[in-house]
Amino acid sequence: MKKLQHWQIVSTLLLFYDLIAVNLSYFLALWLRFDLSFSQIPPSYL
Repeated sequence: MKKLQHWQIVSTLLLFYDLIAVNLSYFLALWLRFDLSFSQIPPSYL
């Protein structure tokens, strides 16, 4: 197995960080928009 370069490891970790940050910010924006009540968020948004 070929050893991964440092920049490949860093770029992979940044990719996962970006995916988590984008999804979390979308959910938090919806949650704030609907007055911190998950049950009021329409299913079409989820």
